[in-house]
Amino acid sequence: MPLNLKSITKFAARSPRKAVDVVTNMLLLDDREVMVRLTNISARGFTALSETALTPATWLGISVPGFGIKRAEVCWVSAGEFGGRFDTCLPTPVVDRL
Repeated sequence: MPLNLKSITKFAARSPRKAVDVVTNMLLLDDREVMVRLTNISARGFTALSETALTPATWLGISVPGFGIKRAEVCWVSAGEFGGRFDTCLPTPVVDRL
């Protein structure tokens, strides 16, 4: 099969990720505040470690240093790690400072 570099991709390109090691808090819908460790972040989302049981489609608030609490939706969960998508993009300077 020949390689076609002009083919249309099926998925939108995702925002560049920045590796981080930031301990912060997340606010759950029941008003519990729990500690999480961000392991990467982009303007559109993040990956974090947490001992709290979460399920995809859960909405929460994540405290982003230098910005404040940002609303996000849990997209995936796997063995103490989860990925979230922000409801609106973080400003690039905030991501760059982390």
